[in-house]
Amino acid sequence: MTRPRSRILVVDDDPDIRELLSDRLQLMQLEVTCAADGQEALALLRQEAPPLTLLDLQLPRLNGMEVLQAIRREGLETTVIVITASGSVERAVEAMRAGAYDFLPKPLDPAYLEVVITKALERDSLREENRLLHGELKNAIERAVVLSTGPEIGPRDLPILRGESDEDTPTEASGTYHEAVLQLKRELLRSALDRAQGNQTRAAEALGLQRTYLSRLLKDLGIRNRDEQTR
Repeated sequence: MTRPRSRILVVDDDPDIRELLSDRLQLMQLEVTCAADGQEALALLRQEAPPLTLLDLQLPRLNGMEVLQAIRREGLETTVIVITASGSVERAVEAMRAGAYDFLPKPLDPAYLEVVITKALERDSLREENRLLHGELKNAIERAVVLSTGPEIGPRDLPILRGESDEDTPTEASGTYHEAVLQLKRELLRSALDRAQGNQTRAAEALGLQRTYLSRLLKDLGIRNRDEQTR
């Protein structure tokens, strides 16, 4: 059985449209869940956290704009594509200001639906990749702090270890902070490469990083293996 590319929630009060969209999206290898009104949609968003949501703006109980506002207020992570009635451009713009990623006008065009869904899937994939890379970077810095001998910088000096944003870092110290983090990463990576005798695969294993991510870090930080430096 083919593994679904992702999960999507379809929210529309018209059962014929729900069936039509469900069939089309399943052909795109998506796992589809449906809701007939705004309250049911919010319950499913809270319980199942689907990465994508196809949301009609005209809904009973809670309308689409109210669902969008609840998604933002509660910090629910889903990429929302709204469905609007023909000629409702103003409503679509309002929805996108409220957090929607894109919109689809009625009557729905199957080819355009596929284009928009594919773009949303790519966006969601990039967002997940960025989340994973951030986690790997955080682990590398933590590991450097623990293994470092006589460090000048400790966990309390690294807001990233406390889950704080850059805005929480004092402006006057931001330069020193970022320089310290970069230097810490360079020392960690050079030490790992030395121990692995320049073998990036073994160095990545020692650091607990993916090989491709280590290569990217080395390039970004301008670090070359010793054998590369002697060429």
